[in-house]
Amino acid sequence: FDWVIIEEAAKAIGPELIGPLMLSGRRLLIGDHHQLPPFDADRLVRILSDHSLVAEALTLAEHLVGPLLRDGELEELDLVAADAAELRQAADMALRMLEAFRTFVKDDERRKQANPDHRPITATLTEQRRMDPAIAEIVSRTFYQGTLTTEAKRARAAESRVSPVVHLSALPTSPVVVVNFPHVSTTGRADAMERARPRWHNNNEVGAVIKVLSLLQVRDRDRPPTLAILSPYKAQVDKLHARINSAKARQLAHLENFESARSDGSFVGTVDSFQGSEADVVILSLVRNNAMTGGRALGFLRDRRRMNVALSRAKSHLIIVGSLDFLREAVRGVNP
Repeated sequence: FDWVIIEEAAKAIGPELIGPLMLSGRRLLIGDHHQLPPFDADRLVRILSDHSLVAEALTLAEHLVGPLLRDGELEELDLVAADAAELRQAADMALRMLEAFRTFVKDDERRKQANPDHRPITATLTEQRRMDPAIAEIVSRTFYQGTLTTEAKRARAAESRVSPVVHLSALPTSPVVVVNFPHVSTTGRADAMERARPRWHNNNEVGAVIKVLSLLQVRDRDRPPTLAILSPYKAQVDKLHARINSAKARQLAHLENFESARSDGSFVGTVDSFQGSEADVVILSLVRNNAMTGGRALGFLRDRRRMNVALSRAKSHLIIVGSLDFLREAVRGVNP
């Protein structure tokens, strides 16, 4: 082919890119390494960063992949495992190629800084058209050092365009709304707000999401807005899905006027499953609210790339359900 164009390239591991990259000498890779990495990349990074774990993995090669290897390849692996320098070199190369798109971009940035005459192979798109400017400003300051701007026409539309939804009662009409719970440590409650079985979920936030949904109405049924309800945790998604389905007959009957932004037709999904998608209204349930500090307290919320996806999917309204006081306290124990 004259050109090979690979979309969502940052979601692919190096071996997945090899095939399409070999189809042409002219290649365009499109992606964002500040968002979610390839599936299971975090676990593989931990293994490849620890050469003793790599050596241990190679001792299992005969049992796990022996029948897939050709004659002599298993012996080659044994030789690599026995040579500390060669093992380190192979593991370091594998680590670089695991997230190949990220490696290409980072290496190019380092070359540009070291050599003003370097001819760059990467370019960053800094103008967005999806999000309301208020949402975009949060995303820009948090994840892109303030470099992300809103296209002028999109910014003007945000000032003049009527919202696709009507907010009833006390629900604010702002582009960004936080339904804020107190830190569990200040409530005097004996039971936890979040629970670990089954997995991480938060019934208080489920109730809050149902209340928010009851206060959202479609403005124009001829132009139904899209709606997505997201959480980092699968157990919370299951709880939300069950409660919404049970309430559709009465309290949430009006949800039939909204459109789903998901391919399966449902309104609820994990943050990870929604990368690359968008919705007019996004409700985000953060789940975590406990008395701990640091990484253990935050769980998935500590992952910048997952949070980037979570906060950047909404076009008109982003409604966050969680506890700001918990987040402030928890991050005090996390390396900046």
